[in-house]
Amino acid sequence: MNRKEILKFIEENQGEHLWDFYNKIYDNLIDLNRRIDRISFYLIIIVFFYFISVKLTISSIQIGPISISDISILPKLLPLLFSYLLYELALTSGHKAEVFITLKFIFLTLYKQEVIPNELEYDKNNFFTRLISPFSYSLEIGKFNTTKSCIGAILVIPLISLIFIPFYIEYRMLKDVFVNYWYDIIGKLSFCLSIWILLMLLYYYLNLWKESLKNQKLEKS
Repeated sequence: MNRKEILKFIEENQGEHLWDFYNKIYDNLIDLNRRIDRISFYLIIIVFFYFISVKLTISSIQIGPISISDISILPKLLPLLFSYLLYELALTSGHKAEVFITLKFIFLTLYKQEVIPNELEYDKNNFFTRLISPFSYSLEIGKFNTTKSCIGAILVIPLISLIFIPFYIEYRMLKDVFVNYWYDIIGKLSFCLSIWILLMLLYYYLNLWKESLKNQKLEKS
């Protein structure tokens, strides 16, 4: 949905209908933030188990009521789980961006705020927009972009580098599977399915980029 479609929807739905939709969008944004936090936590857990499994010399492990007799199953399946969670995180984050932009437009309409074109972007938010939005790490980090000096940009650079770390970890996992477990049917399936999910992730990002360019052209026309 581009800006013109959002503005048309707001124009056709005023009063109680718009307030009702605003409340539903707000609740949805809260759920999406929680989902992103949960997925991020799972990704960290998988990374932890990966580095533990690489150094383990025992043949079995007991995790509460669950007993794993063949410890090699962990490094075989972890890259598949990791790539799936990366894909789910990308989908959820993309949906969150759409929801947040819609919430911002409705907020500006309902509370009669001044519309500044630069602040209509996802990562450009004024004080009041951040106040009414559910807490999100991405919004808080985005405050660095509002500084007029280059200090904010310098501080954000290491955070941007974190985007590539999950893909490096996935590469290491897949490399271990290919070198050590390619002879195993589970290893082969995990490797191939992981590559397939990563290609789907790449295709999703390409579509987002194309859609963004398309929306920019529509908004300028």
